[in-house]
Amino acid sequence: MRDLMVRNVFELLNHEFFTFLECNCYNHSDVCVYNATIANNVCSYGNNATNDECSMDIFGRYSGGGVCQGCQDNTEGINCQRCITKYYREGGKSHWDNDACQRCDCFVNGTMNTTRNGVEYLDCVRDDEEAAELGDLVAGQCLCKNKTTGRQCDRCVDGYYNLTADNPQGCLACLCTTPGTVNASINCNDNGVCSCKPRVIGDKCSHCKKGTFNLANDNQYGCTVCMCSGITRNCTSSSLYRSKTKYNLHGWNLTRGLDRNEVIGVMKIQ
Repeated sequence: MRDLMVRNVFELLNHEFFTFLECNCYNHSDVCVYNATIANNVCSYGNNATNDECSMDIFGRYSGGGVCQGCQDNTEGINCQRCITKYYREGGKSHWDNDACQRCDCFVNGTMNTTRNGVEYLDCVRDDEEAAELGDLVAGQCLCKNKTTGRQCDRCVDGYYNLTADNPQGCLACLCTTPGTVNASINCNDNGVCSCKPRVIGDKCSHCKKGTFNLANDNQYGCTVCMCSGITRNCTSSSLYRSKTKYNLHGWNLTRGLDRNEVIGVMKIQ
């Protein structure tokens, strides 16, 4: 394993003397060279590590002109401080770690075929510094289509399914009827089928089962059992006005016309 400090040195002309300084390659290279142009660039202390105009010394200052050569471990830059394309450094991960840079592994089907602020197709945000510049992404995040999500853009957002490469949005809408779904869920399975309440049917949970009516949000079963006084168990919802009553109709008789002695059904509340 390489030492934390690179042992090769470069020469820095200081008046009439040569001063030898250790390079800062974050343990990703054993070789560096002196570059006068880099040494003469003026960079303020505290610039982020993606800066490719100045060299950072072993004390964390932008000073000197050391340029690392042959960066390893999927790194690049003057100090081997940045991950190469399609690799990223996780938030909080040290530059010094040999495994600092991990593959983006963006999911082809869910990733936009575009470039955004230097982040290319199938590339991801390389580190926290680049994430700060973009503002709304984190290190390692791939560029997702509108209806895909996850660091790798490998799944659909809520309410969508069937992630495919030929869909510019990434996924299809579930279109669940929320009054008929369990917990008003907008999600569906891989076949686009929603999760229905007990008395609701249909792939989108949009219809009452036979013998029930009035699909409603506040009904835990979805629909109400038909109340047809024992004449039939089939009914359909109507557009008529409905309201709740305080009267208890249990045991009421249904008669034909004005002949109250001809009972044709007994009201049963379910």
